[in-house]
Amino acid sequence: MDQSAREIIEREFENLREKLLDLTMRNQLLNFRPRSRTVEVVNHDPEYIYSYLVLNRKKMKLAPRIEEEETLDPDGPILCENSPSDELEVPPEGISPEENLMEVEDENILQTALTEAELQRRLFYINQRARTMIQEQGYNILYLALGFLEWRTEGEPDIRRAPLVLVPVSLERRRAGSSFSLRWDGSEIITNMSLQATAQGGGC
Repeated sequence: MDQSAREIIEREFENLREKLLDLTMRNQLLNFRPRSRTVEVVNHDPEYIYSYLVLNRKKMKLAPRIEEEETLDPDGPILCENSPSDELEVPPEGISPEENLMEVEDENILQTALTEAELQRRLFYINQRARTMIQEQGYNILYLALGFLEWRTEGEPDIRRAPLVLVPVSLERRRAGSSFSLRWDGSEIITNMSLQATAQGGGC
């Protein structure tokens, strides 16, 4: 097959793929809304996660939210971890706030806002669906979305969120009842084609 024929075929495939894109607001890639089939990671830098998971090919553990601990004094006020005094806490001498953050991130923890029970329930359900799809259809449906764009159509008040980069991942755990870890499955990392098509069409 010569070069010109190959280019024609590739162009036709690209046109066909664009026609198959769902550009309605029902598409989670254009109008993302948290659901029971999603787990949101909080307080993390997408660039750091990408570097850890993809560039370093390491796995990260999904952790439940940190419950607030209270020191109770029957004769005095209650001091919580998120009290104003904590906001003024100074790092140890010679260590910057950025280095403190990196120490936490080096523990390969992906913090979520879910309780332990809810996190395990969701991850178990998500993992079962992903494994079933691979066994029955032969492809992975589980992705980690990194970076979100807030956008809206001109003349409309609603602000929408769309993921930018999609990393195909797999969930694993050592035994039943233990915590889940996330790992890049090694396949192609993709960008949000639905968002690109919408932007090219003047939708955002």
